[in-house]
Amino acid sequence: MTVFAHVLVALLVSTPTTLPAKGDVKPAAAVAVVRQVALPVATGVKASMGAPSCPSAVPNRVGAVFQCTVLIGDATVPFLVHITTATLTVTQLWAVIPATVAEAAAGVGAKCGVRKMLTGPPGSLIACTVAGRSAQVRISTLAGAVVRV
Repeated sequence: MTVFAHVLVALLVSTPTTLPAKGDVKPAAAVAVVRQVALPVATGVKASMGAPSCPSAVPNRVGAVFQCTVLIGDATVPFLVHITTATLTVTQLWAVIPATVAEAAAGVGAKCGVRKMLTGPPGSLIACTVAGRSAQVRISTLAGAVVRV
């Protein structure tokens, strides 16, 4: 239920853009909108960003929802695209966190996997190891705040 609440909140604060009037949502249109939303995320974590990947065609009807993904650093991040009246609204579903941030929260000498970027929805846990012992860090916000649990 909490993941649904996070998705609902994210939908309310998402970024709209113009949509073609008829036919299918063209992949290039969806990619452009997703890129627009993902770029500040990648810039914020100082990571490279790959080209967004979206479905080949989605019927252009109000209420349709589909998912695109973007490689930010070495993490694949999902973005939800919602078709509203004359716009595409893109919502970032998962936080993107540099591993160094999670490791600092976990404790001195922590290691949180092999990736440089970690991702997950707010509320999810990241498994880390500190001095041979298990430690967990919780993603607390979509902006990437983490706390040790």
